[in-house]
Amino acid sequence: MQVILLIKVSICRITHFFKLAENKRNLISESLAGGVDNSKKSEYEFGRLVAFKREAFGRSKLTGSADWTPTLTSGTLLRYCLPEKNKEPMDVEVAEAGATIIDGERNSILTVDKSKEIKYEYLICFTPACDTLRLKDKTPFVFLKAFEDAKKYSLVVNDDSRCEIHLRLEQKKPVIRTFDFMPDPETQKIRAIQDDGDIFSFTDSNGIKFTWLGELRYSRTSSEMAALVSNWMRIGISDSEFIRLAGAGKF
Repeated sequence: MQVILLIKVSICRITHFFKLAENKRNLISESLAGGVDNSKKSEYEFGRLVAFKREAFGRSKLTGSADWTPTLTSGTLLRYCLPEKNKEPMDVEVAEAGATIIDGERNSILTVDKSKEIKYEYLICFTPACDTLRLKDKTPFVFLKAFEDAKKYSLVVNDDSRCEIHLRLEQKKPVIRTFDFMPDPETQKIRAIQDDGDIFSFTDSNGIKFTWLGELRYSRTSSEMAALVSNWMRIGISDSEFIRLAGAGKF
């Protein structure tokens, strides 16, 4: 990790000194790593190290003690398998899996590939950490849906097959989920159970099983929560269009 940090610091200093354009900065990483693939691999690993406090399938610290298990708290990243009826096509949201539809934009007929269905949904827990302790009864937890997106993403996580999953957090059009969980009577927390191997999972009150993928650092979780709340707290006002444009430097 120290080597990766030194490389990243060096890249930052080089880009600052030469003032490289943002769309050219990847060339430094590619040169140092010896190729595009190695560069992306190291960039993804560094991204995970700075974003996650713990990873289920990565290098970030996992356990605290021999009998340690994850607890559901702010920043917990979960994955669950969608019921068959709720699965969505990856690229064509309005089509049913296996259906043939008309693509009006391209004026052509498309057949949805069932192998490209969205089979999983990824969720980040946004319930405040103080509300995840001293629980006695069934408790609702709030989650922000993270969209799988290989082109525009702000998080990279490894799944149980060690494949890299690219996730996009939507702030302007968020999808919020709520699930109820029963606490462990001894610790008064929502504790995971260990499945086969090194896989941990949570099960909600309706029997839905969630695979634990990791826990974001508190600062990252707080930042994402603040961005979401900031968007919700926008206040619309009546103003002169000319003055609005002038304030934006359009004239």
